[in-house]
Amino acid sequence: VTHVVTPGRAVSKASVATNIAWGAETPNDLTIWTGIYSDSPTPGISDAKAIVKWASPLKLTDIAVSPDHQSIAVLTLEPLVGEGFPTYWLSVINLNNYTVQSIPDYDNHYDLYKYYYPRSPDRILGWIDNDKFAVQQTGDLVAAVAGKDGASYSRVPFPPQQFSSADNTALSPDRNRLFSDVGDVDSKLTGFWIYNIDGTNPQKIVDMGSERESDYPAWSPDGKFISFLSPKISLRDGTKWSDSHYMGLWLLNLATKEQKSISGENVWDVDPTWSDDSSMIAFLRADSPITDNDRGIWYGAPETVYTNIFIANMSNLTPTRLTHFDKVSSSGLQWTPGGSLILASTAGSSSGLRNLGVVSTSDGTFTTLITGSTNQSLVHPLIFK
Repeated sequence: VTHVVTPGRAVSKASVATNIAWGAETPNDLTIWTGIYSDSPTPGISDAKAIVKWASPLKLTDIAVSPDHQSIAVLTLEPLVGEGFPTYWLSVINLNNYTVQSIPDYDNHYDLYKYYYPRSPDRILGWIDNDKFAVQQTGDLVAAVAGKDGASYSRVPFPPQQFSSADNTALSPDRNRLFSDVGDVDSKLTGFWIYNIDGTNPQKIVDMGSERESDYPAWSPDGKFISFLSPKISLRDGTKWSDSHYMGLWLLNLATKEQKSISGENVWDVDPTWSDDSSMIAFLRADSPITDNDRGIWYGAPETVYTNIFIANMSNLTPTRLTHFDKVSSSGLQWTPGGSLILASTAGSSSGLRNLGVVSTSDGTFTTLITGSTNQSLVHPLIFK
């Protein structure tokens, strides 16, 4: 691994109540920043500091904080040059001394690194405890568990059969179970499953056949629902499907197994995020129908199109438009402790690069929090919870 990593200056934990992190990308480097976010008296970030810098043109694709707020797992993507597959790099930053541990450890555990490299993850599912976290692998199309010290990395043994995949997975709020949309060539396993972190006690909760896929699933904080994106919507008779220029937000009720569309037809919704009390779900909706997809399936990268923020209350599941941006791209939507929405957005940006901002859920007012420097785009804000 040839990336040059520069750690920042460690600061006494007793003097700094760090509760937010984000990335700052330029064409030449990636820097991870931390700070202190507060909703009152007005939304703002103080004590912002750069803690780690990679002197390489990396893209930050995912970030997650450990339960004790002492470690950050960071997933970066190296831009593809020529033909081949993009390269993801997984690291853990120690927030006490800002050292960086590669996952797996290249120097001391090369055998793990050899296994990991062609099976690199494309999402961090979340921390299981303060020492290990779950990821979604691309190579095996299953989940894996990584140790923060780089000494362990193992495939979750589910699904058990060859030619089966669990490539859309979510970690439960209690960090004990996984939800997966499982695909199988002979349809025996195909459906929605819940199983333990170690792959044991698998339970098929919905038999989907080959009818619908669930992209980017997320467990509600109260553990009662799974939200997911699907490019297909059932017609009334339940026998036909349509996926033309459509990406909808769905909810799966884990008690009743009922699936319900929040979006309806002829829209493209992405980046759903649950409120802390599970009463609301916010998401981004494309300003116009996606009539071509030459840029690839972008629902994993909503910043590539213009969107606005919508909110749906779980009491009626009726989407309400919150913002009225004009030609604004956003990503990294997340609820703040006070109930507003923080995100990386080009709203209010004269350069067209993304800044960090917060949107009031009462009136849709946008407040810029942090502005990037020249050629710098701010990405993936993460509030520690």
